[in-house]
Amino acid sequence: MELSPQNRTARLILGRVYVTQRNWSEAIDQLRGLVESDAYDHEPRLLLGRALVGSGDTERGRQEIEAATDLKNTFLKFADMHQEAITKPTEASIRIELGQLAEKLGKFKLASTWYQLLWGWMQTMHSHDALKRLQALGSEASANRRE
Repeated sequence: MELSPQNRTARLILGRVYVTQRNWSEAIDQLRGLVESDAYDHEPRLLLGRALVGSGDTERGRQEIEAATDLKNTFLKFADMHQEAITKPTEASIRIELGQLAEKLGKFKLASTWYQLLWGWMQTMHSHDALKRLQALGSEASANRRE
């Protein structure tokens, strides 16, 4: 069955059907194309791994299954970190980890956003600290002039 390469959902469903039918070669053809077009989508990678194992290519199948599992776990951790970021709005380490996880998931624009937010926040914090320090120095200098 020929499907448009842009129709990922239909191609994924077809890949699932082929895996269920144990039609390994067709499943591998459908799913490999999906993995090649989006290496960060865990579901087609997992199904590809199953199809490869079913076809007898156990080693490559295990590698795909491990990669899919890693991607899914990264995605779940990313979701948890977003919740943590909401409850701890001033903790910089959470923003750093969110940027790193976004990179690992291939969400480079989102990673950049987290890093830019952190950069702006750090600059603001440093500026705020510097202003407080200068104000304290100014108050101290003013007090010394009065003496």
